[in-house]
This record gives sequence, structure tokens and C-alpha cells, in this order.
Amino acid sequence: MGGALNDGYVQSRDYVSALSSRGSTAAFVGIAGLLAFSAAHAAVGLIVGRHSRVALVAFELAAVFGTIVALARIQCPDGAAHCSLDDGVTADELDRLHGLGVVAYEVAFVVGLVAASWWLLRSTRRSAVAVGGALILLCMTSLTLLIVMPDAEPGTVQRAWLLVNSVSIILVAITG
Repeated sequence: MGGALNDGYVQSRDYVSALSSRGSTAAFVGIAGLLAFSAAHAAVGLIVGRHSRVALVAFELAAVFGTIVALARIQCPDGAAHCSLDDGVTADELDRLHGLGVVAYEVAFVVGLVAASWWLLRSTRRSAVAVGGALILLCMTSLTLLIVMPDAEPGTVQRAWLLVNSVSIILVAITG
């Protein structure tokens, strides 16, 4: 929806963060989406917290860092379409905070997935062990997508990354 409200925005090319940027015509849509994503992480932390304190803390931190990503809006003075700091825009403090928030989110998220996987892999239930193994694969996929994002179609890869992370937290929530 946010992409349709920003002239020239192309989902395969443009970053999701540009939808909540300073310069987006409907930044509230992007901010709301990112905050909902953070809330989902916080909820998953609470669900799995009785099984793994490490997963609880990691998912809660992922929620905090996700909130920082949502609120530390990057600058897109010409609108969300084609917005990238590689386009000659000089990064300011909010841009840097946004970038650090993404990295800190991913670290906390990966720690949460590994902790949840560890708990599940030690289970006597086959289904829990299968989910634990799937979470390890999703964790590796998430990291790989984040690493290749700048060299690929960033919009497409970023959406795949968000999908992988969303599927991961849904699996943790269902199993928790």
C-alpha cells in the first residue's frame, strides 16, 4: 500500500525503509508497518520466554532495535522512489542510527532464532526438532539475504529477507 502512495516507487528496486522516510508521501504507512513488525518480535519473545531466557531477551531487543529502525527515518528528499544513500545524499545522524538499528536488529534476531532452535532441538517431540532445524536454515537464509542485498535488486531481496524473518517468528510463536 505504501508503495502505491509514492509516485515512481518500485518494490523490486526500492528499499522498504524509503516508505517510512523523510520525504515519503505516506510515511505513516511505512512507520506503522515497521512498528507492527517490532510488536510481533516482542510478542514472540514473551511466548518463548518461559522456555529460553536468551530467546526472550534477544527477541525483545530485536523489537527495540526494530522500533529504532521505524523511528530513525532515513532522508529521501526527492521521495521514496530511487531513494538510497548511494545516490549522493549525505548521511546524517538519523540515517546512521537507522543503519545501526538494522544491524543490531539482525544480530538480536539471529541470537533469538539460535536460542529458540537450541531449545527446540533438545525436545523429545519430532515436530519440535523439525521446527528447530527449519529455524536454523531460516536463520542462515536471513543472514545471506542481508549480506547480498546491496549487490542485488535491493527491494526484492529486502522483501525476501522480511518474509524469511516473518516466517521465522511465526514458527517460533506457533511452537512456543
